[in-house]
Amino acid sequence: MRRLLRIRGPMKHLLVLPLLLVAACGGGLDTHEGVIDAQIEAMNDITGVLKGVKDAKDAEAAKPKLEKLSKRLKEIQDAGEKLKGEPDPSLMEKKGQAFSTAMSNMMSAAMALPPEAHQILDSIDLR
Repeated sequence: MRRLLRIRGPMKHLLVLPLLLVAACGGGLDTHEGVIDAQIEAMNDITGVLKGVKDAKDAEAAKPKLEKLSKRLKEIQDAGEKLKGEPDPSLMEKKGQAFSTAMSNMMSAAMALPPEAHQILDSIDLR
């Protein structure tokens, strides 16, 4: 799939995001719903930052923000992994589309980055 989509740079890390949905789903990070809501919010924040990157200068300015958001995603994932039990199927039905949309928007924004931005942002793990 990577070769087909020519995924480079920070995009390579986005392919594992669907696994987060399985590991944790959407109040606070002490509920499945809170975790999925936090994931959606973080992905939307990343999308907003990525959409603002038009050149190397923008990428340099965005790098600290993306590093912070990357750390936040990791915290959310860790919280989701600590939750007991499986998410309610109705929650997955309720939140699944929003999660998919947020992930798709983030991937699209990352694919639209110019090559020089990929080189600068490649070290950031967005999963």
